[in-house]
Amino acid sequence: MKKAFITLVALISVLGAAVAAEPYATAVLPFTEKGAGVQDKGAIIANIIFAALVEKPELWMVEREDISKILQELELNASGMVNPQQAAKVGELSGAKILITGSVFKSGSKTFIIAKIIGTETSRVLGASINGTQELDVMAQQLGQKIAETISKQGGEIMPKIVTSEDTIKELTEKLGTAPRPALYIKIKEEQIGRPVIDPAAETELKLICQKLNFKLVDNPEAADVLVSGEAISQFGASHGALNSVRARLEVKAVDKNGNILGVDRQTAVCVGMAESITGKDALQRAALQLAPRFIPNLVKK
Repeated sequence: MKKAFITLVALISVLGAAVAAEPYATAVLPFTEKGAGVQDKGAIIANIIFAALVEKPELWMVEREDISKILQELELNASGMVNPQQAAKVGELSGAKILITGSVFKSGSKTFIIAKIIGTETSRVLGASINGTQELDVMAQQLGQKIAETISKQGGEIMPKIVTSEDTIKELTEKLGTAPRPALYIKIKEEQIGRPVIDPAAETELKLICQKLNFKLVDNPEAADVLVSGEAISQFGASHGALNSVRARLEVKAVDKNGNILGVDRQTAVCVGMAESITGKDALQRAALQLAPRFIPNLVKK
């Protein structure tokens, strides 16, 4: 009995550590092709690196199709060339915390592949590279392993400080100052795809933040100065052992009594956990928390 108890404690400890070490949501962009001899190789390299990284439990990979749609939406070309501001926007729309892109070129008989590992919320960059005369697929596979090792050892260097509700409320309190707080009616339709939603997580988070910022919350839309409406969805992404990743997207709009649109915004977030339903709520809550500092200032009179 004692041995079984010790084993159970050890198992709980391992699972707890796994949850604490949440995988990084990661997106791979096509690599830029520089010079002759590497035409049409950038997308191939990205696909091979994606395949190498998707097996890593410390990473959660954003689907390549989703990234292609986001690049089109932002009117970015498929070369993989992004500046820090664009990287932040790709991260915001995809939920990716890390973007991997880079370039490929030939010099003499050698092929060089250089990767940039970009933190979408900090614009900090790590690097990894490989060169040689081997077949391209072999080199890309080896570079994928190097990238995984770099993220595993140094990923924390390009990640932002974890922001809590208390941090957000403090930031917004300073930003709003003594501006009058209007009465708010907040209603966000939520859906966890394939599962019923009982308690709306994004709506609850926004209400809690607004309440602590001294906004008056009302249940009757006719009694409100500002109507905040929106939609939020969460969807299962992938499994990493005992962990599940869930991606959430939140869209909100604020309108005053006269029908004037005060603000429109959107946010994507990714969370990882053991229970899919709870993780879905965590992702919706995180999306609301990340959106709040941009969105809530629109609700008060300038």
